[in-house]
Amino acid sequence: MLLYKIINPIVKALLASPVHGLMSDNTVVLYTRGRKTGRAYSTPVSYMQESKVLHCFTARTSPWWRNVAAMAKIEVLLQGQRRTATPAVILDDDARKNEVLTRFLRAVPRDAAFSGVTMLSSGEPDGDDIARVVSNMVLVELHLSEDSSE
Repeated sequence: MLLYKIINPIVKALLASPVHGLMSDNTVVLYTRGRKTGRAYSTPVSYMQESKVLHCFTARTSPWWRNVAAMAKIEVLLQGQRRTATPAVILDDDARKNEVLTRFLRAVPRDAAFSGVTMLSSGEPDGDDIARVVSNMVLVELHLSEDSSE
């Protein structure tokens, strides 16, 4: 999408700068290699952190998650620091995705529109919308390593 080609370089530069705090509480940069080309990619995505796990969502049609799924380890730029993580990609566990997407949208409500989910006046994501879209979503979990230099 053209909009991302314009915005992503700005977001990546901001997240790598001393003022990363403006966005780094819910946006992370993923460093991957193309599974076919070997080309290096850096992709900013929204995340929600629970303990040592970052949860990210995307549509099945989005290409970036396939490169993540092909990697045993991934580097992330999280709150101004490069970290190593082990990825887990969840495609078919709709109950798990529903549960995590509900918490994710509470934490990052701006992503509701991208997900096709309405936020109710109570601040909660619409459960019917989540049930409708969840099968077309991919949950990427990034399990952070203890040592960032791994």
